[in-house]
Amino acid sequence: KETSNYFGSIHVGAATASLATNLYGHWFQFNSINDMSNNQTYLYVNGQLVWQGTNPGGTFYTKYGAYGTHDDAHPADMVFSNVVLFTGGSPNGGGDFSMTTTPSSQIVAPGAGTNYTVSISPIGGFSTNVDLSAIGLPAGASANFSPATVTNSGDSTLSISTSLSTPIGSYPISVVGTSGALAHTNSVTLLVSGFTLSTSQSAAIVAAGNGTNITVTVTTNSAFGGDVAFGISGLPPAVTASFNPTTLAQSGDSTLTINTTTNAASGNYPLTISATNGSLVVSTVVTLTVNGLIANPGVLLWTAGGTDTNWSTILNWTNPLAGGNGPPSAANELLFTNLGAVTASALTAPGSGVVVPANINSSVNASFTVLGLTNYANAVNTSPNYHNLGIAAGSTLTTGGLQVGGWVSYDFGANNVVNMNITGQGATLQVTNGGVIISQGSGAVGAHDATLDLSGLDNFQMFGTQIRLGIENITRAGGILYLARTNSLTLLTAGYSAADGSGSPYSGNPALTLGHNKNAVGNGAQLYLGINNSIAADYVTVGRGDANDLMEFNPAFLADNPSVVITGTNGPSSPVGLYVVGDGSPGAGGSATATNDFTGGTVNLNANYLCVARGREGANDTHSNTGVLTFDNGSITANALVLGFLYPSGSNSFANGFVNVNGGTLMVVSNITLAVQPGVGTGSAQGTININGGLVQTTNILGGGGTSTINLNSGTLELQPNSAPTQGVISNITTLNVGGGGNSAALLADAALIATPNTLTIASNGIIAGDTVISTPTLVVNGSISPANSSGGAGAITNGGSTTFGAGGKYEVTIGDALAGPGVGWSFLQSSGAISIQSSPSVPFTISVGTGGSPADNFNSSSNYDWVIATGGSIANFATNDFVVNTSQFQNGLGSGYFYLHTNGNSLVLSFTNNLPPVVQPVVINFVASGTNFIFSGTNGTPGAAYYVLDSTNISLALTNWTTIATNNFDSFGNFRFTNACDPTVPHTFYLLRLQ
Repeated sequence: KETSNYFGSIHVGAATASLATNLYGHWFQFNSINDMSNNQTYLYVNGQLVWQGTNPGGTFYTKYGAYGTHDDAHPADMVFSNVVLFTGGSPNGGGDFSMTTTPSSQIVAPGAGTNYTVSISPIGGFSTNVDLSAIGLPAGASANFSPATVTNSGDSTLSISTSLSTPIGSYPISVVGTSGALAHTNSVTLLVSGFTLSTSQSAAIVAAGNGTNITVTVTTNSAFGGDVAFGISGLPPAVTASFNPTTLAQSGDSTLTINTTTNAASGNYPLTISATNGSLVVSTVVTLTVNGLIANPGVLLWTAGGTDTNWSTILNWTNPLAGGNGPPSAANELLFTNLGAVTASALTAPGSGVVVPANINSSVNASFTVLGLTNYANAVNTSPNYHNLGIAAGSTLTTGGLQVGGWVSYDFGANNVVNMNITGQGATLQVTNGGVIISQGSGAVGAHDATLDLSGLDNFQMFGTQIRLGIENITRAGGILYLARTNSLTLLTAGYSAADGSGSPYSGNPALTLGHNKNAVGNGAQLYLGINNSIAADYVTVGRGDANDLMEFNPAFLADNPSVVITGTNGPSSPVGLYVVGDGSPGAGGSATATNDFTGGTVNLNANYLCVARGREGANDTHSNTGVLTFDNGSITANALVLGFLYPSGSNSFANGFVNVNGGTLMVVSNITLAVQPGVGTGSAQGTININGGLVQTTNILGGGGTSTINLNSGTLELQPNSAPTQGVISNITTLNVGGGGNSAALLADAALIATPNTLTIASNGIIAGDTVISTPTLVVNGSISPANSSGGAGAITNGGSTTFGAGGKYEVTIGDALAGPGVGWSFLQSSGAISIQSSPSVPFTISVGTGGSPADNFNSSSNYDWVIATGGSIANFATNDFVVNTSQFQNGLGSGYFYLHTNGNSLVLSFTNNLPPVVQPVVINFVASGTNFIFSGTNGTPGAAYYVLDSTNISLALTNWTTIATNNFDSFGNFRFTNACDPTVPHTFYLLRLQ
């Protein structure tokens, strides 16, 4: 019975009376129970006896199955006081419980036993019983819990006993606790082993550069067989370990020797020591504490004074100012001089990437971080010396800056060279915050150069300021950099000026500079790219007024399909703000050529302003600056491209820009401008773009007053795609050649205007296509012209000069509508000058007739057509057999008809004849006035066919405006007769007999 008074009493009486709370979903809290029947009152909670007789105190919770009972000989009256009913509890009981089992692993010999402790903790008012069990015991083993049930909270001891027959091995044991529908599991490991493993100490402390010993003990039992092999894991960098002996076949000790190098990092390191017997592995943990060494801050000079070549060896370094030795730390600037330099390179050849390990004279045998690294080691170029740094696999050398050569400080002599090689398979060189300078100058002419060769290194990462090669302080500087196999370079130096209004930004401090010698040119700067390259910068100059400047892929890596991505610093889609090849704007020590050649690899360059060759800015200068940009795969995208640029303030200088597109895509969003030359000064500008393959797409190509040349040898030059609202122009170009230098087609498409003061020749592989106005004295068509609109239909080409149809040339005529008119319905060429035919029967000119991909409108093969396809000031040397008409692209049926070509005055006419027998026309043979009627009669009609009679008072009206006054049929003999009333009010009437 459940009373409605939650705080009342429940009386249970009479023989064998009981109370069962089988009310699922309700909780009962028993605060006190009064025994009135001589210890014959019992309280069961969920089937478990939790109380008998005198109230032991405490609080009991139950949801169902709590009841009082007694036997028949002892009638009782049970009183449950202060019963509290509350709802909302879990069906599995109030709250939950957690369970932990310790330790996680135990070792036991066959026939022996071991113990684990299982702890139960209540969660959220839980107070019921938890039953314990174990699963996963090996054969011959048994488990016992004491106690087997834990009420509310407490511990139970799990005892596992094995037998002599229990197999050796590692066994996962699941310890399970259940309470009603609640269940939790812990996983522990039971190792049945023929041996145990222990160490003489659980922790060891060692100073960097020192070592320590730990005794490892193996204790075997009767089940042991074979031997155990020792191992260790968790060693930090610059820490090594060895065992002596490395194996044991019985009980015994092995000495674990731990050695550290002087650059071992401070820290606490848990080391796992293991012993393996067959498939069984037993392990224990020892904590190693390393106290690292710290060199005095300041310059550390490499002396090679140690017994080996390791950077961690203290005596390989000295601090010339603060005193003391190494190893290097983050507070040190590293300096390499002729001390310890060697005469043999660690690379088989410059940039080869093939390392000679025996020639490494400076071993970066762990990861190091330093403030900077400078190499001044130098020798005459005929007997060079080297510092060959080898970074250990998996290690990183991090430096705030890197300099090779005497830049700013030292002139080592006209013919002294500075060489440093940094190698390492699986190793990384990292430059942070600072820059990289590779430069050696001299006041005298000679072979001096500075070289940093990373070709034998796997990874070079830089997040710093700038890279500068061969830059002046002492003049005639030269610098060479071979990049690593994989390079990720972010160069944050930025800033340039456009204050003069010329539109060509200048000055500033480039993030990447190849060559800059303002007073006297040197040996140049060369940057050789690795296999995988990523460069992010805002300002790049390849050749800044110096000779022999070059950026290209390392020839040794061309077989690895190298690539480079060059972008701005604001994300992968941002452009380089200013990219110049052959930059004479800051002044040069002499005339110079700079080359940026991406041949053999894939380039993806995104630039805002891309300039190839520009002259001096801000001062008079008579030097010549030449820039050459070449690529054959990938894409170069620019907002603007300028080839050959002179500033008004430096118009006595010379600028010669060349771009060679041998494949890939050149995309210029606005204009390509060639040869910008102001109308003052004695200098000159030249801009040449050679298209030898791939695609060049831009809005306009404009000549800037100098000598401008476009050589479209093969590939495609497209001025605005067909989807653009307006087509672009080619204007003021000195020389334009379409085709001639390549084997594949050379297509110039969609130009609204092509203007050149010289003869425009379309070579045999060249094509000009689009609605185009051409301004040239002479257009020579040895290739193809294809007048077409932006949708690919018929269009018109207008030439302001004369036109020559050369031998082997082609005119692609599109007929979209047979009646719509020239330039609209079919292709049309208008030539202001004469049209001269220079083909012959043996090498004819082809008229290729097509319909634009779908059948032509208003074409009927039973009709005849004349299409004027070209008109000139005159037509000279025309002969029908000098032409071939190709109709393979004409998609309408021709019936028995055919095309042929002829002239009509100054026009070239393409005609179609249906080639049918002449049709005899009906004739009017009699006309009679009879009263107020006119009677017409005639013959020669088609028997039974329809005829129509039309009239009009104005004979000049179009037929569509005449009035049909009768529709009749010819009789069976082909005769006809028609009568029409005469209206005297109409002064005159014209009649027409129409057959269709």
